[in-house]
Amino acid sequence: MILRRFARGRPTWLDQVIEAGARRLVAVARASEVDELAVIGHSAGSVIASALMARALELDPELGRRGPRLVLLTLGSVMPAVALHPAARRMREIVRRLAIEPTLAWIDCQSRKDVMNFPDFDPVEGIGVHVGPQRCNPLIWLVRFKEMISPEQYRAFTWNLFRVHYQYIRAGDRPAPYDYVLLVGGPVAIAEWARRHQELTLAFIQNGIFGGDGSRHEIIVGADP
Repeated sequence: MILRRFARGRPTWLDQVIEAGARRLVAVARASEVDELAVIGHSAGSVIASALMARALELDPELGRRGPRLVLLTLGSVMPAVALHPAARRMREIVRRLAIEPTLAWIDCQSRKDVMNFPDFDPVEGIGVHVGPQRCNPLIWLVRFKEMISPEQYRAFTWNLFRVHYQYIRAGDRPAPYDYVLLVGGPVAIAEWARRHQELTLAFIQNGIFGGDGSRHEIIVGADP
């Protein structure tokens, strides 16, 4: 498995992808006037997104200290399945680097309904990475898909395991605190939305506005289609 080889520090084609993505992120951060730079990874893509972000911080230690806000958004991540193996030292070092980076807002979205992710699991301590008081990441957001899907559709939805796993990056059919489209395309900073999603969702439903006009640039790393 390609992710297993990567996590253990063996050469794979992912190295070129991560290097190219990291250099692109650094270049955009230096040249862009956007408010926020977001790297987004769903499922297995969370492994690649995390590695890309860690590599970008290695290339430019000032990344996030000036210019746009820096965000890593991992959705339904399977990273622990890769990082828990004793030989996956490379993956654990990536997580260690991200866990202590104060300029990065890492948000890890999990769901108990999704059997393909690791709900109620700490992606740092849970894989044996201990960083002590330096730790500032990630913010874990436990997403409730039941809030996003109407009762009429939920029964069929809940037994379609791949459909459930992809709900992180799909719109629901009713307003809910977690809304991927609003999260990555709305006027509120991603980290602020994650911390204040209940009140912000209510404000948006009632008024249709948040009172912001921020812009952002995303690099999205998805799972297999």
